Amino acid sequence: MKSIISFFAVVALSYSAHAFKDGSYNCRSEKSGYEVNYEIKSISFNGIVMPHLEVTQVHPANPEDPTSTEKVYVTKGLATQFLGQGGSEILGLGALRVEMKNGRPSCVK
Repeated sequence: MKSIISFFAVVALSYSAHAFKDGSYNCRSEKSGYEVNYEIKSISFNGIVMPHLEVTQVHPANPEDPTSTEKVYVTKGLATQFLGQGGSEILGLGALRVEMKNGRPSCVK
């Protein structure tokens, strides 16, 4: 199963250029078994630089169970995107979070 979902992260705090670097990343949730491919691109809005998180692919690690209803969450700043079954919904913090680790985003439980 592959989903293409775009998500503009609008955050209340100003975006630090050193916090999340632009680029392509990959995360995997050990709990749900989903793999998430995403890109971070900086955008400027009224002179304020903010992150743009675009999720390019979401798919289960076990291709024999493409109908899995496990939830995968990717968080960026104060915003959260629910990914799965081709839908999207703004929710609270979940099982998979993308945070800084050794200078680059990484998955944490």
